[in-house]
Amino acid sequence: MGNLNRLIPVDLYYNIRFLQQRVTHRRMFKDENENKTVWFLDAPDYGNLGDQAIAYATKKFLNDMLPEAKLIEVQESNLVANLSALKKSVKPNDLIVLQGGGNMGNLYPRYEWMRRLVIRNFPNTKIIVFPQSIYFTQDKYGIREQQVSAKVYRNHKKLIIFARDSKSQKKMREAFPEVDVRLSPDIVLYLVGIVLEEHKENLGICIRNDLESTVSESLLNELVQSIGYREQDTGTLSTTVDIQRPIDENTREFYVINKLKEFAKYKLVVTDRLHGMVFSYITGTPCIAIDNQTGKSSALYKDWLSNSKLVTIFNNEFSIEKTPQLVKPDKVDFSELENSLM
Repeated sequence: MGNLNRLIPVDLYYNIRFLQQRVTHRRMFKDENENKTVWFLDAPDYGNLGDQAIAYATKKFLNDMLPEAKLIEVQESNLVANLSALKKSVKPNDLIVLQGGGNMGNLYPRYEWMRRLVIRNFPNTKIIVFPQSIYFTQDKYGIREQQVSAKVYRNHKKLIIFARDSKSQKKMREAFPEVDVRLSPDIVLYLVGIVLEEHKENLGICIRNDLESTVSESLLNELVQSIGYREQDTGTLSTTVDIQRPIDENTREFYVINKLKEFAKYKLVVTDRLHGMVFSYITGTPCIAIDNQTGKSSALYKDWLSNSKLVTIFNNEFSIEKTPQLVKPDKVDFSELENSLM
């Protein structure tokens, strides 16, 4: 969207961009299930494995909690083209689930627009937004888009939004005072213990290089030296993968599990990615987490992981609050999210 995002409202920009897809009919949905159908309508197909892990954990959670329900996934890239068919297929007593993560706000406007699109088009069906962080910029553009989202959200009487930390919950309740906003951990934490590795060695470095990054090379080098690792004892980790074709529900498990195995082999991980911290935790890998631009890593840590010896938060004074230790990760409480499905 580039610099146009400060001139053109998000809804107008993406309505024009996806105009051709709006008149395209790609798929028929035959839902003959007498029980509730759960529609996961904005699943990712790109190579961000944090988001893919969210989708994988979301579906595992839904299958575990609603074993009698039929679960249908529609990937975000196909949503607009399939919207007309979906509107004919989704029943009022069904459940719509939307992807969790950190894309609520105007930092990633496409995904905010997709969320609005679903909420606008299914006014009579219960919708649950899985645990999210929120970030609207405090400028004219961000304030404008927050007001649009607030209007869309409050007009849906069966909408529940989950914040994945209390800081985000507070901001969401301030931004959307008429919306049912609840609190639950990032859904990837539901995967605690799914991959564990007893033999661990070396240091894994997982640092982002996008617009949320706050870690300079000098800061990282000083941190690595301060914890006693040499360059030859370190390896590079990423929570993304280059793909030749989209990741779908048939290939997602392969990518997610292999990435968790990669994190699990290290003795210690240093990361500024929220899901770098989460991947470390669920695989029982000690982790030093550095906060990113939006502060979402430290916010999640304080609410859900601060009592664990596995993870510690690092600050710019090179003061580590506690040394992370190799211990078994504890399961996290998802009862609030579970109760919302009923």
